[in-house]
Amino acid sequence: MINKPVFFKTIIVVCCLVFLSGCKNPNKESKSDKVENAFFAQREELIQKYSEQDRVFEILAMQADPNDPESVEYWRWRIDQYLYGQYSEYQPLYDAFTANKTFQQIYNMSKEDLGPKVSEPSNLPELPEGYFTENLPGNPHTGWSYISGDTLYITYQGKLTDPYIASYNLKSHVWQGPYKAGESTLSKGDRKIDSHGRPIIEQDSKGHLHIVYGGHGGEREDGLNPLSIDTPHAGGRMLHIISEKPNDISKFDYVADISPYASYTKSYKMANGDIYLFTRAGTHKSPWVYYKMKHGQQTFEPPVILTRPTVQQDNPINVDTFYITPLKISDTEIAISYLWHECNFLEIHDKTHYSRINAYYMRLDTTTDMIFNAQGEEIKLPITLSIANEKMLAFDSTDKKETPFSTKPLILEDNSPALAYQARSKDFSEWRMTAFKEGKWAHSLPMPGTLKRTVKDIENNLIKTITAFETFHSEQAEHAALVVYGNYDGNIILAEATSNNGQDWQVTKQHLVLNKTRIQIKAVKDSSGYSRAVIVALKKGAAQRLYLWHEGKFRGNKRDIPIIAESFEKGGWNATHPRGFMPGINPNLEANFLFNQLQGEHAFKLENKIVRDGQYSAKLIWHHTHPAAFNGKANVVDNVDRKAMFHGHKTPDVMGTEAWYGFSMYFPKKGTKDENNPWLFFQIHGSADKHLNEPSRNPPFSLTLTPDGLQGAWKWDANNTIPSCFLL
Repeated sequence: MINKPVFFKTIIVVCCLVFLSGCKNPNKESKSDKVENAFFAQREELIQKYSEQDRVFEILAMQADPNDPESVEYWRWRIDQYLYGQYSEYQPLYDAFTANKTFQQIYNMSKEDLGPKVSEPSNLPELPEGYFTENLPGNPHTGWSYISGDTLYITYQGKLTDPYIASYNLKSHVWQGPYKAGESTLSKGDRKIDSHGRPIIEQDSKGHLHIVYGGHGGEREDGLNPLSIDTPHAGGRMLHIISEKPNDISKFDYVADISPYASYTKSYKMANGDIYLFTRAGTHKSPWVYYKMKHGQQTFEPPVILTRPTVQQDNPINVDTFYITPLKISDTEIAISYLWHECNFLEIHDKTHYSRINAYYMRLDTTTDMIFNAQGEEIKLPITLSIANEKMLAFDSTDKKETPFSTKPLILEDNSPALAYQARSKDFSEWRMTAFKEGKWAHSLPMPGTLKRTVKDIENNLIKTITAFETFHSEQAEHAALVVYGNYDGNIILAEATSNNGQDWQVTKQHLVLNKTRIQIKAVKDSSGYSRAVIVALKKGAAQRLYLWHEGKFRGNKRDIPIIAESFEKGGWNATHPRGFMPGINPNLEANFLFNQLQGEHAFKLENKIVRDGQYSAKLIWHHTHPAAFNGKANVVDNVDRKAMFHGHKTPDVMGTEAWYGFSMYFPKKGTKDENNPWLFFQIHGSADKHLNEPSRNPPFSLTLTPDGLQGAWKWDANNTIPSCFLL
């Protein structure tokens, strides 16, 4: 056994030599040298002081390779974090010594590469149309949502793990966004795509939207974490942003009121308007906390510590910590289920069970912010493993062949405490329930509603493998649900099912039948618990999208509206409403154009030489000498005489519709360069409100070729409506 004082003295000398290697004159101690030496001396005194009862310092120091300066610096950093988080006496000393210094000035370690991320594969597997997101990286996740009136807000982790937000009106089916709401530091540079930064969204009492996202331990430059004994190993700064305007998702500002080191997010808004944000205060060996934003406020209060990690006395390389999952179960209560995670300072985990053990239950009364167990006994914070085992143990898995990989609280009809745990073994993986009945916990129970539930597929065969089941309200059926299941062909299916009694279900419509695709669904519920829609996540290889299922169909963000391609590719054209001269028309083709305005049979010719894309383009010919010769009225000039034009179709709606137009035009140099008259070659027509007798005032936007080049023009009016009688 190495003598601890001598061992740590040796380590400190090595660290100091590395740190002071840039000194010009080792025989003359400078002012900065004195400060550094004084700091390291105080640090060593504290380590020796606490090492009498705390073997962690010895264990961590033993991990450093004295022949590898990078290893020595790394474990000095880890020791600093443990000392900083475990013993607050060290914090003012460290903060004073490291003030205004970068991470590389404190620790001689390689700098992380946080440049642009490598682009995603160019050829992604195809997914069905109807999604509302771009392609998403990382693990599948259904985002976080919030309903305010008829507006559904959805936030999710998008490109480069940045937070995105979109809104959808549940009545008009009109989308806004998605917009990029902020910048994430989580998966930049050479870091892997990390799904831990998934954002949550809530709306405060003033109508402003709040998004919290991006955290998986903080960045090195954030310094040491005062609430943790663990350093960042994945990176990613937790950030809080708020919309600049109420009910507006277009622009957000940053709010500095939460820890950048936090990881994981879940939030709930209570009936009185208070918002509770649950998160882990850092990486694995960190406490779980909650932040509270009171009704009428727009910032979070300081965190309340729920759990406290503890080092195992008999094996100090290991740390007992937790994973928690909260759920709002009433207007004033939040239930919290959690499991014991046996972590270690080496970050070595058995991936068959990830050292996840037991299941626990507690309840937060938000009227008093007091914690209670299932028996109604008040629990003092913070919670350690010994307290959890004594007061809140709902399922002891230590002697069972069931590993609770994750947990979640449940709401039962009789409101008794219950939780679900994802039981795993070599032979199965399924959700099971443990419930508190007659003063004691019973485990390995079937999930609520599944004991007598049967589901038959579209061919009336009993479905054996159901991976997800979400009920929703339907005007057509007494009971309705979306179900995800597998069939005998190896496909995964998303389908609607109905039931007359809530137990015997029949699939009535298949929405998706996919192979080698993962489907996740999550009900979107309003404040009363009513399911208004379902978010669907599809993942196939590197392709991943989010879909919104509402009122019996996918409501893609304009992607479910087919693109209208108006062209001449099949050797001609057609129109919905033929007008006047129709050279080149072919009624056997799809009516892509609305109508045309041409001078005569000479006005249209197919062109196969000057073509930007495809085989054909249209050559439009307009004679501007004596235009009245074409309409049969010698003294009248009308649209037939003045135009050579094709009209495209109108948008389906006037209000709330976004349309994009793309086209190519070619103007020959001969006859164009010396033309004095401007050529109007593109315009968009506006729609007047006929009920108010508004004039059309067209075109609100146009493109014109002039002797000075291309010019764009647009018109607008500051007033919403202008009756024609007001025009001068």
